[in-house]
Formats: sequence, structure tokens, C-alpha cells
Amino acid sequence: MPRDYEVLPRSNDEIHGHAMKFRAFLGVEKLFQFNLPALIEKRLVGKQLGSIGTLKLVILETYPEKASVSFKPGECILTVDEDTWKFAKQGDGESVFRLSHELGHLKLHNKHEQRFSPPKEYKLNFVNEDRSAECQANKFAAYFMAPRQYMYCCETLHDLSQAFNFPLEFCGYRFEIHNRDKDRRPKARCKNCSTEFSIYDSYDSDCPFCCN
Repeated sequence: MPRDYEVLPRSNDEIHGHAMKFRAFLGVEKLFQFNLPALIEKRLVGKQLGSIGTLKLVILETYPEKASVSFKPGECILTVDEDTWKFAKQGDGESVFRLSHELGHLKLHNKHEQRFSPPKEYKLNFVNEDRSAECQANKFAAYFMAPRQYMYCCETLHDLSQAFNFPLEFCGYRFEIHNRDKDRRPKARCKNCSTEFSIYDSYDSDCPFCCN
């Protein structure tokens, strides 16, 4: 079982909001697919990221964790396995998801959980989902790659994988989150076709069935 860190609980709405703000910061809020390593190099590396500090990128030929983020006073370090970085540049969905996961740690865990990085004695073998750093980072990656407002275009796992370059092995996980989100939201009824739908089935509250 992967080691984890206990962090402050965050709702799905809060995590989605952070993912959308990060998309906007990178200038990809309306894109389904994008070159994430290029964006990291251009918009993040060497830049002062508010209270997070300056981001440093370290790419290693072999790295057991594939990718990780560590925080130091005034600086944060994204360390990535060379193959993961190369495959992400080539559009490998799993590698892009892994980098998105690390961006989740960067965005969500830099202020509230300074123990997220070493010392290793603070690592835990199990944390409840709502307080799990790994679960929160996975949700961030899922929302970052496939935002709620665009999920209406996906009916199958293959649709999701193709539309967002989403790793097929995580597509079921993304739909599970989507269905939980929909169950929590009030329904709307289209004035044109009278179909009832969830706000998470549409973009800007337009009916996903008649697009009116």
C-alpha cells in the first residue's frame, strides 16, 4: 500500500475549484488536451508561485517514485523520472495524469501540510479518504484533466479516454467521481426540450441534450 500523509479535509467542490484556477493560470481552461510538460517548463519552472515559492524541476534517469513534490522555505521541487517526463511529452495519458497528480500536491498541500515532504517519519500507512493527500491529489488530477463542465460529452470509458487523453485505467474512477458529484447537485429542467439534467452534465448550464 502506498504511504500517505494526513492533510486538512477538502470537499470535491473545493478541489475542482483549485483545478479550474490552475487550468486558467496555465491558459488551458477551454482545452480538452494540452502538452503539460511544456506548460510546466514555460509557466511554472523558475517562477515565483505566490506563497508556494519558486518551482524547481529535477529530472532523473531513474527515480523510484516516478514523480514527487517536496517543499522547502521559499522553494518547491518537482522531481520526475526521465521516462515519465518523456512519455508525458509524447501524450501518454498515464504520465500526464501522474504530473497532474503532483500539481495537485503543489496546489493543495503547500500551505496546510508542511510535513507533506520529508521527514519521512510523518508518513502514514493509511489515512481516511477525506484527509488523504494522495486521494486529494488524484481528485485534482481527475478534475484538472477532465473538468466537470465537459463531462457531458462522454458516455463511455472510451469516450473519456479519447476526449481528454485520460488514462483508460482511471476512467472508471473519473466516472465514479462524476456520478457522486451529480447526485449532490440539484437538477435543472430544459425550457426547450423539458429534459431534466444535472448542472455537471452541461457547460454553463446549457442543456446537454438539445444544446439550447
